Amino acid sequence: SHINALNGGVDRLFEPLTGAFVNDPLLHELLVTLGRTFSAVDGTQRWNIKLHPYRITAGAEAGQPAPEGRHRDGVTFITSLLINRLNVTGGESSVYSNDGEHLLTTTLAEPGDLLLGDDQRTLHSVTPIHPLDSGAPAHRDVLVIAYTAR
Repeated sequence: SHINALNGGVDRLFEPLTGAFVNDPLLHELLVTLGRTFSAVDGTQRWNIKLHPYRITAGAEAGQPAPEGRHRDGVTFITSLLINRLNVTGGESSVYSNDGEHLLTTTLAEPGDLLLGDDQRTLHSVTPIHPLDSGAPAHRDVLVIAYTAR
């Protein structure tokens, strides 16, 4: 399969999102705005939306936001919203066509930076992160939001 195979066949369990997080008006507005944007792109009117907050830590070992390399997630649209970067370098996001042509590379650097991807027409990757100061905590927090046409 061309879908992310790193954890294929393995259930990935996440802690439930907190009520404060789920009920946040900013999150609600973001989900609606992204849904309207994606509906305008492909005409889909109903979406299945999945949210995954990820914290990738770095220390003596590099943090691996996407250890599988170039991949797709098997959804219609995929987004990465930077929540925070603490004491890290790296974490460059790249997007490629299905034919492997490099389309763009960017670093989500400031909280609120958002990368939107057409997961059916592109693949994406993220480079490892490393601490700037090896003696201090280092992490990259992103909220990945996946939209799948229903």
